[in-house]
Amino acid sequence: MNLGKKEGIVVVGEIQKREIMPLTLELIGAAGKLSKERNLSLSVILSGCGIKEEAKKLYNYGVDEILCIEDEKLIEGHMQLHHDAVIEVLKEKDPKVILIGGTASGRVLAGKTAYAFDTELVCDASKLTYDEKQEQLIITRPAFDGKNMADFVIDPSLASVITIRTGVMGKAEYKEDKQGEMLYVYPECLKEERQDLIYHGVAGKSGKEVHLDTARIIVSGGRGMKGEEGFALLERLAEKIGGEVACTRPCVDAGWMLPTQQVGQSGISVKPKLYLAFGIAGAIQHMTGIDADCIISVNNNPRAAIFAYSDYGVVSDAKKLLESMLKQMEEGKEFL
Repeated sequence: MNLGKKEGIVVVGEIQKREIMPLTLELIGAAGKLSKERNLSLSVILSGCGIKEEAKKLYNYGVDEILCIEDEKLIEGHMQLHHDAVIEVLKEKDPKVILIGGTASGRVLAGKTAYAFDTELVCDASKLTYDEKQEQLIITRPAFDGKNMADFVIDPSLASVITIRTGVMGKAEYKEDKQGEMLYVYPECLKEERQDLIYHGVAGKSGKEVHLDTARIIVSGGRGMKGEEGFALLERLAEKIGGEVACTRPCVDAGWMLPTQQVGQSGISVKPKLYLAFGIAGAIQHMTGIDADCIISVNNNPRAAIFAYSDYGVVSDAKKLLESMLKQMEEGKEFL
C-alpha cells in the first residue's frame, strides 16, 4: 500500500452524499498555513463509496497528497468501518499533526485516533500557532467557562490530534493550477469479512437525516418547549420554511432530542443565515456554538440572557406562539 510522504500533516476529510463537506476545506486551510510554517507535507484522507471523482476536486486546494479509500462497504452509515480504515492509514503515515472535523463522527474518530497513537487530544481548536523558538505547536481553544481562551501544547515527540468545529477556520483558497498526487489505498481491514457492522445514520428524533453543519435556517428549542410535543411543533415549522431542527443540551438529557441535534460547547457548531430560538435561555455553553447572520429568539422571560445575543426578540410563551404561527401559516399567511 503506497501511502506517500510520512511525518507530515494529515487532514481527515468528510463526505456526505458523495460531496466533500465545507468543513474539509476549512481543515485544509488551517493545515496549509501550518504546513508552510513547519515545512511539512499536507495530505488529505477521504473514505467512502463512489468518491473518486469528488476526491479529485481537492487538487485545486494546494494539498500534496489525496489518499482515497474507496470501497462499496464504506457507505456513510458504517462509521466504525470508516474509522478503522482511516486509523490504519494514519498509523502507516505516522503524521506529526492530525486534523479532524468536530462533527459527531469526527469526535468519535478523534478519540479513537488519540488512543491508537497513545497521545493527547485537543478538541474544538479555534487557532493553531507554531512557535519557532520553542518548536511547539500552540493550540488555542475556548476555556470551559466559554468566555476566555486557553492555550494547549502537546509533547512535540507525539502526534498532535486536534478537532476543529465548522465555521471557525477560513477555507483553503481555490487555485486554478492543480497540484499534488492521488493515491488510492486499500487498508487491510476492508479485506476482512465483517459481521459486527452497525449502521449509524445521522438522524434526529423524527428519524429524518440531520445536516446542521450546512443548514441555512435552523429552528432550535430549549427547555421552554416543555417536551417532545413542543419539538413536534418545531419540526412542523422547520418543514414549512426549509430548516433543520436543533436543541440545547438539557433537551438531549431529558430524552426529547438526540445528540446529533445538540448545538453548543458539548454539541456541534453551526453557521446558518437564520437561527430561530424558541424557549432557549441563552446559556454561554449553547451560544458559543452559534455563528448566525441573524438570531431571532422567543422567551417568556424578558430578562433571558439570549436576548443579549439576538437581533430580534419576542417576549412570549414559545410553545403557544408556535401553535399560533403554524395555525396562521396553514391558513395561507406567511411569517418569513
